Amino acid sequence: MADVVHVTRKGRERIILTKLLHGVFWSVISNFYFWGIYLAYQWFAVGMRSEDWSSPLFLVEGYQMCASGLTIFGYILRQIAAAALATIVIAVITMLLSKLTCKGIFALLAALVIFILGIIPDVMEVVLYNSIFLVDSGERYFLPRPEFYRLLKFEKLGNPISLFQIKYFAQQPRYIQLGQYQYSMVIFPLLIAVILIGICIMLLLWTKRGGKK
Repeated sequence: MADVVHVTRKGRERIILTKLLHGVFWSVISNFYFWGIYLAYQWFAVGMRSEDWSSPLFLVEGYQMCASGLTIFGYILRQIAAAALATIVIAVITMLLSKLTCKGIFALLAALVIFILGIIPDVMEVVLYNSIFLVDSGERYFLPRPEFYRLLKFEKLGNPISLFQIKYFAQQPRYIQLGQYQYSMVIFPLLIAVILIGICIMLLLWTKRGGKK
């Protein structure tokens, strides 16, 4: 009876939704696992205690520009949630590519390439433009600082993979003017992430209906 149900349209949709939920579940669990290890390390190895987590984020080295009202623990919670959403984006893209190409290894490699391309601007900012690591020498830069950070702003607006590191969005001011209103920049990659997830799910359901049986 189960085999008969699975050849119907609703049955096939149920299969793909089950696989989606399974993939999303394990991607989120892996994200929480990573952060669990990080928090355990901070607690046992570094020696941070509960009162330390409530300290302002700007007291942490490298985070001096972050909003004064944000605590260390509040920032970590936001980072975990944002990274979980970015992980789901990667997961659904991988599943869609796997379905379209029927090559699981190709889908994994393509998703890895997408992830690497998505974090390259952050790596460039840390390695090339952060004075903590390098002396301020224009010869080391691909672009002048003002031009790089102008491009970085637009990249952050449209790149949901940047949610793996939300330090940029926690710095102030990070708003964009649209008409008479100002909006927090982090809203835009969040919306794009949700839209991408929705598009990938719809394409997976569509290929299941009209593609190979």
